[in-house]
Amino acid sequence: MKIWLPDSLYRAKPLILGLSGAILLYISKDMFTTGVAFLCLGYAGWIIVIRLMWSTADMIKTKTGSVNAGEQKTHYVNFPNGKHR
Repeated sequence: MKIWLPDSLYRAKPLILGLSGAILLYISKDMFTTGVAFLCLGYAGWIIVIRLMWSTADMIKTKTGSVNAGEQKTHYVNFPNGKHR
């Protein structure tokens, strides 16, 4: 969701969060700052994982759509020995 960031900063958000978390972790002297640093690093990692999952899902949808374009969408089920519920 990109409500508060322009497009260029939206794309760089995980990098900015990860770098700020790494810097905070490097300079931290207390547990609160270390906790905030780990939250920044975790959130940046989560954003990257979710974006990778979305990109591969879109790529799979696009590939499937282009392969099945123009084909009939009828599915057949074969029951063994004519038995079915």
